Amino acid sequence: MLKKVVKSSLVNQVTENIIEYMVSHKMKPGERLPSEMQLMDSLGISRSVLREALSRLNYFGIISSEKKNGIIVKSPKPFATIYNFLPLLVSSSNDFEKFTYFRYVLECGAAEFAILFGDEQSVGEITKAAKTYLENANKGLTRDEMIEFDESFHIAIFDAGKNDFLNELSSMVIKHFSSRPSELSRKDFDRIANEHSSIAQAIKNKDMDKCRKLLGSHLRLKS
Repeated sequence: MLKKVVKSSLVNQVTENIIEYMVSHKMKPGERLPSEMQLMDSLGISRSVLREALSRLNYFGIISSEKKNGIIVKSPKPFATIYNFLPLLVSSSNDFEKFTYFRYVLECGAAEFAILFGDEQSVGEITKAAKTYLENANKGLTRDEMIEFDESFHIAIFDAGKNDFLNELSSMVIKHFSSRPSELSRKDFDRIANEHSSIAQAIKNKDMDKCRKLLGSHLRLKS
């Protein structure tokens, strides 16, 4: 059963208790929580406190509360929420430098997963994405068009690692990088194309040490 709330910070405790209830009952997306009245009685709280807790859970995509259907468990997308706050979290050049190292750690992990767990097809998709970027590098495409090809290459690395949590986090990180204003010349497109090809080959050869060095250079990490 749900625990009665006896301490301060009622909304925080109610939120935690509802999540604990969902976990202990192994609730799946689409299943229905007890009604508001049942929750209020079980927790010993007012409607206003409960609704504030439910509002928090709804904001993070954990539940949806509807008059006709009641309180429904959803499949949360926490990284989507974090993405909305990234412009505030990464607002200075110093923040962005730290964020770049964070991306480097993620991408090295993804590359290692691709080497360990990637099959021929998924690793082949990395090579294919590198080749696609190379083929389009000198076609006079815009920065935004080339960024789409760049994203596809990096996402292919994460996909090959077959880790859903890492994939969702990586998508958020890569999109934030892509959204930042930058000037890219035709020379930059050629450089990026060559770096993509080298990284893809290192993953194919299962050479993680070389892959780390290439990714560090590709992301322009300061030594």
